[in-house]
Amino acid sequence: MTVSIQFLKEVVQHIVDISNDKCSISENDIISAYDENELKAELLSGLFFLYETIELQKKRLREKNKVLEKNNIELEEYAHLVSHDLKSPLRGIHSLSEFIEADLEDKNYQGVSDYLTLLKKRIEKMENMINGVLKYSKISKSKSPIEEVDVGKCINEIYETFYHTDVDLIVNDKLPIINSEKVKIFHLFFNLIENGIKHNTKTEKTITVSHNENRNDHIFYIKDNGPGIPKKYQKKIFSLFETLDESNKNNTGIGLSIVHKIVLGLGGTIDLESEVKKGTTFIITLPKNFETPESNLLDQ
Repeated sequence: MTVSIQFLKEVVQHIVDISNDKCSISENDIISAYDENELKAELLSGLFFLYETIELQKKRLREKNKVLEKNNIELEEYAHLVSHDLKSPLRGIHSLSEFIEADLEDKNYQGVSDYLTLLKKRIEKMENMINGVLKYSKISKSKSPIEEVDVGKCINEIYETFYHTDVDLIVNDKLPIINSEKVKIFHLFFNLIENGIKHNTKTEKTITVSHNENRNDHIFYIKDNGPGIPKKYQKKIFSLFETLDESNKNNTGIGLSIVHKIVLGLGGTIDLESEVKKGTTFIITLPKNFETPESNLLDQ
């Protein structure tokens, strides 16, 4: 039994078309069209296997390209941090050193002492910023197994370990057990609770946690009774180094950036509702069926 040259040409053309996304084929359609010739059917069945293999590889390449694009955006973000945000305290340190030199020449030792105090604060703030950037960069790189996470237990551990003397915790609803990365869930709620405390100057501070759900998602509400966030800043606060309180050296503007990055990495969304002097509610939506983040594709 022989195969015609024309048939082989058709097979080759199919391979070319498949590689160029010019056609899609069904195994049943191919075999039924050539069921008179067993050899042709076998060849075309092999062609279908080749088609599936090519499509699978294309899908993987598209997914990896998405990850690479995301990583490139992050690299640009870090380049901006180094070239702009981290240079700001460096310029301050340089200016203070010049003031110290001038005061030493004039024997103004009190001025030197004051500038040295400011210098130490600038250095401390820069160290906090650098540590914050390192934490931020590690969020997407860290890999944890997907496991059952008791959100209520996680929040209680954070509260009892770190904040039980600083704030009243109110949990309105029974919190669920979710499938996720435990370490990231811990950091998510830790940073939200910390944010609700450190900006709150009221004598009685409260954090209220509520939960709702729909068919696909868990929805968490983390509310504080702090100063609230003005409307014009509400979209900016998730950016690196954005803080409403520049006077506090411990406020690096990293915490909510980490929260934002964790939520996106877990396939969720984050939003907020806030009213000045009345507090802020962060609304976190996390999918019930969470899969391994796409960044793991780069290791395959």
